[in-house]
Amino acid sequence: MGNLCQFGCGCMLEYESHEFSDGFVYKIPRESENKIHHCIIPGIFYDLYLNGLEVSDWSEFYGAVKNELCISEGEFKQLIDNGMKDPTPYLGQTELWHFMGLLRHGKMDELIQSHQLEITKLTLPSKKYREYLPSQNEPVQSNRDGVSLTLATKLFFKENENSIHPDDMCNTIPVILPTDKGYQLEYLGYCYELMMKFRDAKKCYDLQHQFTEEPELLEKSHELEKKIKRQNHIQKSISNLTIERVRKEAEQTELNLRQYILKLFSDDLKKLFKKDPKLREQVQNRRNENRDSMLELEEGSDMDLLHFGNLIHILKISHTRKRAWFDGKCKKCGKTWSKKQEFFHEKNKIQINGDDKTIQINCVDETCFKKQGGLYKDVKQEMIDRGDRVRIFRNKKDHILKAQDPVGLQRYLRETFETCNFMNWYIEDFLVKNQST
Repeated sequence: MGNLCQFGCGCMLEYESHEFSDGFVYKIPRESENKIHHCIIPGIFYDLYLNGLEVSDWSEFYGAVKNELCISEGEFKQLIDNGMKDPTPYLGQTELWHFMGLLRHGKMDELIQSHQLEITKLTLPSKKYREYLPSQNEPVQSNRDGVSLTLATKLFFKENENSIHPDDMCNTIPVILPTDKGYQLEYLGYCYELMMKFRDAKKCYDLQHQFTEEPELLEKSHELEKKIKRQNHIQKSISNLTIERVRKEAEQTELNLRQYILKLFSDDLKKLFKKDPKLREQVQNRRNENRDSMLELEEGSDMDLLHFGNLIHILKISHTRKRAWFDGKCKKCGKTWSKKQEFFHEKNKIQINGDDKTIQINCVDETCFKKQGGLYKDVKQEMIDRGDRVRIFRNKKDHILKAQDPVGLQRYLRETFETCNFMNWYIEDFLVKNQST
């Protein structure tokens, strides 16, 4: 026995339930022959109520949508007339774009519950909520992530620059979603992923792909599948860790890090050694030490002769895109930047007439920065920070580690293992994505 659609279109539906790990149940509305029901009524109220459209000819209007309805023209007009008095049941009360305001306060539980409540009250498998952020007639501008900012948003900031609340400011920042259309399940999947509930997040994107079939949703699902496997691997590995087990993981991190740096520099370290001659000097010294050794050691490449600390140093000197702490202007191209804007910055020590001098290369333009001799690779600060933690662990002797209390040692080993695991996952994913370059 079916149920009538909650929005009044007259269609008889069956609901297919999908339960998530926290008990939330998503009910897919299906028509006959298992077809997903994409009710047209909420979209009509969005157009009439939010966009201010008016109906000049009801017969013509009904004729355009009647194939999506199971009610008469009179019933349709009465439904719309009554609904315009209070469209809340068709529009919902929770704004799906208040994401950043709640996130700023760390209210993840409240955030995810608000999305679940909204979906329960107003299940719309194909509603593109972001279609209704800017008005159809309002000019937009894309930021560097490709997300549109409306003219109204810019005017709001200008008119309220002295009184704007930080939460309001945060709420104007759209989260980056796979399709950027703002489906309900995209927002919910994003919430689950932030909470590291990767299986639930994957289920959201799989269901949405079933509804609307965008390839970006499938790509996101595949990405989450890798995270699920990695998460399972970590959970199986972190119970009763030994120092030897973590050292083995750190060794794998070092091997991966060497491949990562080679890929960053396209297997050519000449530019790197020119930037930091001390690295070349250290490599040559170690090569000479190996040749003078009584042991028969393999010659090895330049990369093989770099120590772990050298590898982290390379990451640090390659990370030259910073947040400006001053207003400035490039001495070469004349381009300017403002405080807190991203720019490229490098500081080098050179000898002039026997004296050490510090010179800086600053520019907001990557090409100009490199023409001036600046070194830049897209190295994440998180990789540097995590690499430093692994370096510290590698330098600690076993007897120092064993001197810790057992509970503290297990905590330290677990944190280090997870750090290595994250770096290994990140690098392996990077190498796969860049294997043809």
